[in-house]
Amino acid sequence: MRVITTAPTLVEFNRGDATAAELMAMVEPEFLSVLGWSPQIRLLFLPYDHPLLGMPLCPVSGCSMPSVAKGLCSGCYQWWKQRGEPPMDSFTAEGRIQRRQIGVQDCSVARCERPVFSSRTPLYGAHRNQLHRQEVSLAQFLALDDVVPLPGFGLCAVAACHRKRPGADPYCHAHRVRWSHAVRHELVDAGDEQHWRATTAPITANNEVSLRGLPERLVAEVLYGLQARTQAGFHTSQTLLRNLLNRVRELELSTLTAVKPEEFARGCRGFYNNLITFIHRVGKTPENERAKDVWDGAVFGHAGRLHFTDIHQPWLHEAVKELAFTTLPQRRGRAMATVQDIVRAFAMHTGGADRPGRVLPGAVRASDMRLSPPSLRRRRGECTGEMCARSSW
Repeated sequence: MRVITTAPTLVEFNRGDATAAELMAMVEPEFLSVLGWSPQIRLLFLPYDHPLLGMPLCPVSGCSMPSVAKGLCSGCYQWWKQRGEPPMDSFTAEGRIQRRQIGVQDCSVARCERPVFSSRTPLYGAHRNQLHRQEVSLAQFLALDDVVPLPGFGLCAVAACHRKRPGADPYCHAHRVRWSHAVRHELVDAGDEQHWRATTAPITANNEVSLRGLPERLVAEVLYGLQARTQAGFHTSQTLLRNLLNRVRELELSTLTAVKPEEFARGCRGFYNNLITFIHRVGKTPENERAKDVWDGAVFGHAGRLHFTDIHQPWLHEAVKELAFTTLPQRRGRAMATVQDIVRAFAMHTGGADRPGRVLPGAVRASDMRLSPPSLRRRRGECTGEMCARSSW
């Protein structure tokens, strides 16, 4: 039997980071409202008219799909190509030709909790058969006294799915088709149905993104990361977010920080790294960052990182960090690169002391800290004019 398995490369993460509750507390209610977020339903609805969230609505009259090419959705774009690429104004005014159903609606009978049989007849199967026996219009049928609502069968058994079951079967129609196809083609082990339910992707349409079935920590990371990305001016489409979450489900992650970026497809890797960057910055301050050997420049208002790992003499290591800490807030532009050059200059003048406690003749001494790096290099005859000009405090 041919069974597809996934062996993710998990990494250790800092369990002292912000908890799920702390992350959620930092997500603004206004942002959650824009996304249509509900803790009970656990779906995101990326707005069509937001400049940084989701994709614009297809302009074709009657179409509810997001645009992806030439300002049209994929279906309307193909129809536009088949029509010989007519003028866009006249094409969008003609209206969409519905060839298949997008999404699932509830039965049109009041208070009926079952899904429709088809988009052409917005009724559950039993009500649809009743309509055909009555031989009346849909409006007349809905007004009849003997038309009663039916109780629902519950939601699909797939953890990520929010669709209603059409009958006693544990799945919605779409996931029943997926499960049958996977078993028939030996893509999954028929005895591992519970695992398939927990890891398979949801059925989403239009601007929906499902966070159902994900751990609370991971949900908080996604929501906070989306808010931070949006505030920083990054665009997020529903397709990009869905692809990331589908892979997260396959890997069965409890947090985004527990896996290497290489586990994601190349198209999602940059998005993942961006989310992780914002998540790792939660709770960082200049005071706690200064204790590290690698500083995140964003904490100090600059881009890039600052490395002190090449300075092994303890007293010099701490002195240079203190000097950088007091100087960074006063700098603008390429501050991190400039300060890194100066840190590198001090590391060079440790005299090759590549191990803690080892000091060679001519190495930097504690008394040399009163000298600037250019002065120090001039004293040793190792400074060129260009390098000294770049490395001044």
